[in-house]
Amino acid sequence: MSLPNADDLLTPEQAAALLSVSPATLERWRARRPLHGPAFIKMSPRVVRYRRSDVTAFIEESLQS
Repeated sequence: MSLPNADDLLTPEQAAALLSVSPATLERWRARRPLHGPAFIKMSPRVVRYRRSDVTAFIEESLQS
């Protein structure tokens, strides 16, 4: 598995903007069990990042037909 490029990592604020939700919503989703929302990377106790591809995949998986 290769590591993502720095350009592929989004802050919670950037990911929230793509999803049209607030950063607080993403925080609630991360704390929820079972987990909800896009996969995330916890780089340290205070630093969370999202891969753009994971946010896009979450959007695709959430489509209702």
